[in-house]
Amino acid sequence: MLDVAEEVFTEFGYAGASIEEVCRRAGLKRPIVYTYFGGKDGLYLGCYRRARAELDERLATAALGVQTDERTPEALHSVVRAVIRGYFEFLASSPGRWDLLYGPGAATERSIAAETSALRMQTVELLAALLRGYAPSGAVDDVVLGFAHAASGSCEQLARWARQNEEITLDQLVDLGTRYNWTALTQLLLPD
Repeated sequence: MLDVAEEVFTEFGYAGASIEEVCRRAGLKRPIVYTYFGGKDGLYLGCYRRARAELDERLATAALGVQTDERTPEALHSVVRAVIRGYFEFLASSPGRWDLLYGPGAATERSIAAETSALRMQTVELLAALLRGYAPSGAVDDVVLGFAHAASGSCEQLARWARQNEEITLDQLVDLGTRYNWTALTQLLLPD
């Protein structure tokens, strides 16, 4: 049911999607959606949670793939590049899921905005946790969190640009994202 619902939400956006269309495509009766998800909001959140969990898993796996005990600028650069690659690989392999999370049809309804916002912040917190291990001792946590927000936002905007310019390759996106974020993140490495 979530696979079909994800297709419908991606195709029509939150506002244009309907439980009727999900049920028609999935060959289900409406009561089953209400039983398991409570309605359209719950169904959307089920899709959103699943897509967000996959993205976060990719980012964490990418970071763990290059983690070392070293806390050097070189090690951080490798982690940054791997995480950025994981993000853009998610976009390349799951454009519909990326659209569900960030696209123009993503839900902004007040009834679910708090949860989708909290889930987005969990992703930013994941990035901040990675950066904390490389920040100088005594670094203010708000600064680290600010850098995580900026890195997240810059990659989101690069992805939007790439969605409109299909000739941009994965390697180009990774290179641009890494170069841009690395320039900023070197400032985080400076002692306070």
